[in-house]
Amino acid sequence: MGWRDIYPTAPFDFAKKGRPINLTPGDWTAGDEVTGVIVTSAGNVVLRPREGDTDITLTGMNAGLWLPYDLGIIRKTGTTAGLATTEF
Repeated sequence: MGWRDIYPTAPFDFAKKGRPINLTPGDWTAGDEVTGVIVTSAGNVVLRPREGDTDITLTGMNAGLWLPYDLGIIRKTGTTAGLATTEF
């Protein structure tokens, strides 16, 4: 039995893959495979949780921060940070 069998949710094992989030065409909607978002360049993030009805604005997010939200939408308007998904 390996350590992953004992600790399957270790903090460094939160995703198997990811991809950049492109907000150029407009708001971005998360698929079911998305487990969160990584900030790739510092800035603000405007998001709406999957089950939410109100946008949340996170200001001054540093690069490297993982946002483990159950995301529904990332808004183009107000988001200045570079972002990438974390996915299984």
